[in-house]
This record gives sequence, C-alpha cells and structure tokens, in this order.
Amino acid sequence: RKKLLGAIKDGIKGGAMADPDMWPCVRSALEAILDHLLNDVEHELERNLETAFMQRNIDSNVEGPKGSCLWTPWYRLRAFVLHHYLPHNKLLWGRLKDPIYLLIYLATFLPIHGVRVSIFSLVLLMLVFPGPPDEYQLINFILLCKGCQFLSGGFFQLLLGA
Repeated sequence: RKKLLGAIKDGIKGGAMADPDMWPCVRSALEAILDHLLNDVEHELERNLETAFMQRNIDSNVEGPKGSCLWTPWYRLRAFVLHHYLPHNKLLWGRLKDPIYLLIYLATFLPIHGVRVSIFSLVLLMLVFPGPPDEYQLINFILLCKGCQFLSGGFFQLLLGA
C-alpha cells in the first residue's frame, strides 16, 4: 500500500513539475504545496482505511434480531425477502441470476392496482421493523422505488400509448 501511494504521489508530482519552462520560485512553491497536500491525502486515506477495517470487524460480530416464538416467522420471512431483494453481497448481474429477485422485481411492474405499492410497503416495513433502519438501505430502497415507479408508471405506459 505504501509503494502504491508513493508511486501515485511521484506520478502526480512528476506531472505537475514536468514543465521545463516553469520559473524556479513557482517550482519550489508548487513542490512544497504538493508535498503537504499529498502527505495530508495519504494520512487521510490511511486513517479512513483503518476506520473502515475496524468498523467492518465490529459489524461482522453483530447478530440479527432475536425475539420470542411469536416473531420468529416474521424474522425468517424478513431475512428471506431482504436477502433476495436487497442483498448485501450482490450487484446487478448477481441479482439478475436469482429467481426470487426476478419474481419480486417483475411483480412490481405488474399493471394491477396496488401490487407495486403493497410490495414496496412490505419491503419498507421489513427495513424499518425491528430497530432503526440503516441509512444506506433506506436510500437504496427509495431509489429502487422511484426507479420502478418511473419505469412502470411512466415509461411503460408511454410505450403502451396510454
């Protein structure tokens, strides 16, 4: 990591200082500014990487919600739906290989009154209950909901000529 950061710093400095016609006073000032700036950037990168690594280790030990026998079916349904519809470890192409994801995703495009609203209401309830929701998950949910609303309510209806 140090070698990579050193090579990047050298490349930036070399590119900025490459002009042979640069005045010596500007060259020395630019070199000092770049040294301070790149050292600060390197320090911030190291600090943020360390913080992210420590937070990942802390988060990996967190257990899911537990409750009485009454809530166990809800927790299992919640885990199943959220794992397939909003997985933490798959991007678009990985999700498109999952048949459960495709089923839920295509069901949100059905032109039946209230189906999309019901599905997104259930997913929002699953994100919110139990406990405080994660900010990233809520923003991702809002973007998915609005994107689906645009496609099914706007673009597909435009294609149908409604």
